[in-house]
Amino acid sequence: MSQRKNAGRPAGAANIKSTVDVQPSQCKKCQSTERSAYFGTPEVQEFSGVRPDGTQYTHIVRRRCTCSACGQVRFDRAYENRKTEDE
Repeated sequence: MSQRKNAGRPAGAANIKSTVDVQPSQCKKCQSTERSAYFGTPEVQEFSGVRPDGTQYTHIVRRRCTCSACGQVRFDRAYENRKTEDE
């Protein structure tokens, strides 16, 4: 019989203390936040900037979904801070 490995983080591991607030995307037609699963290939654009909350980003990612309330197809846009190959 093999021993079962303990689940969870190892003893002494630090707790995560950062929290990220994310606003749900809304349909421009009906203002609903309900959506289908993302489909298709995400469009990734390498573009640096600063969000209105002051955090920096290096990429803009657009994902396609459908509004569950009215059926409108939309692109949800996310700003991500990804590591580049130079770092």
